[in-house]
Amino acid sequence: MNALNATLEPVTADIATTAVECIAFVGDNQTFDVVDSVLRRQFDHALVRDGGGGQALEFLSGQPIPGLVVVDLGDGDAALPEMLTLTAAYGDQVHFIAIGEVNDVNLYRELTEAGVGDYLVKPVAERDLLHALTRATEAGDGGEAPVAAPQAQRIAVIGARGGVGATTIAVTLSGILAEKQGRRTALVDLDLEFGTVALALDLEPSHGLSEALENPARIDSLFISSAMARPTDRLSVLAAEESIETGIRFNPAAVGLLFDALGRDHDLIVCDVPRGQGEVRRKVLAEASRILLVTELTLAGLRDTLRLLDPLAQVAPAVPVTLIANRAGRKQDGLGQRDFERAAERKIDLVLAEDAKALRRAANTGKPLDQAARSSKLVAGLTRLATEIDAGEAGPAKPKRRRLGLFGGKGGDA
Repeated sequence: MNALNATLEPVTADIATTAVECIAFVGDNQTFDVVDSVLRRQFDHALVRDGGGGQALEFLSGQPIPGLVVVDLGDGDAALPEMLTLTAAYGDQVHFIAIGEVNDVNLYRELTEAGVGDYLVKPVAERDLLHALTRATEAGDGGEAPVAAPQAQRIAVIGARGGVGATTIAVTLSGILAEKQGRRTALVDLDLEFGTVALALDLEPSHGLSEALENPARIDSLFISSAMARPTDRLSVLAAEESIETGIRFNPAAVGLLFDALGRDHDLIVCDVPRGQGEVRRKVLAEASRILLVTELTLAGLRDTLRLLDPLAQVAPAVPVTLIANRAGRKQDGLGQRDFERAAERKIDLVLAEDAKALRRAANTGKPLDQAARSSKLVAGLTRLATEIDAGEAGPAKPKRRRLGLFGGKGGDA
């Protein structure tokens, strides 16, 4: 593949700063020559790269999406799963043309039923590829733009520091959205090694989530459905408990595909986001509809809230952040709400009082807080938040903050 890789460099450089109209991922030099020749004649800005379905998936998850994508499926062993993943994630935005080595009418039917526009068998003739591109262009010009399905709300819950109750809030909020608001809700615990969502709900962890995050080509509705636990009719849970010695190799490209797959069967997605796993965390926050930042009214809570607010504004500038002060009213807090808000230069959007008795009851019964302690003030506060989220309200606007010391004086980076 060295010759192929060498040939790709000028093609990439020519359009590095220009929107791509069509991109192709091919696996051999002969196919590259044909595809490159046709694309150069048909498009002002086209790109040919080495690879196949996996590389196409990775590219589309992180780049502006072109209208046409040509994918080399090789010998066909992984052809259908890869194309199912691609068409499920991007079929409403992209016209796909597949190239492969298997001349099988059943494979052709399965690919076209999955949403692939054309399947060409190697060796590919320039004439056949040109006709396939022409049909795709005419279909795009003559038909109406596809109507995208309503996107599921994506709620990212992250704690400013450990022990502030972010997981409890994610679990309880999900239960309220599912049972009280009647919304199909997916709860995802992205802390695959130390997450406690499954433990809180007395569920058996699954390896499916880690497999999906490591191998995005496996993500489709059927795979995700088989990996989920369902404590109630409307609540589905994805959680894992992986070995801390093995290590998880996250593929950031999997995040958007996971959200898309979950969004086809759910109205809302609630993610319990760990503070580690930086690249995946950034991707989740950038894809969110709303971020719930959970903190406590302590000096350490204030410091870590300040440390997170600016990165949140950089990673997800258009995503509203709801600041939640949890476990308020404890003697050891050390900060009042006004002092905290003055130092943070923004209002706290929701204050949840400490309710140790209700939390113990939930922990001992293995039930979510909204079931174990329905009359708790915690449940009442989160019910108001769930109602607001269910109504689709945008939430509080992001404040414009200048960097200050912890108690109002000018200071350096927090």
